[in-house]
Amino acid sequence: MEGSSYNDAGITGLTCDSRKVAPGFLFAAIPGTGDDGRRYIDEALAR
Repeated sequence: MEGSSYNDAGITGLTCDSRKVAPGFLFAAIPGTGDDGRRYIDEALAR
């Protein structure tokens, strides 16, 4: 996002919890040792 702000891109929030995704949020799908955030991409997109 070099040269622009998050607001210019329409991003209003950031979360790695798919249950907290709201319109305008960026979902960070982080792979972990106990769980893998990539499993929740479809759920986040549905929100």
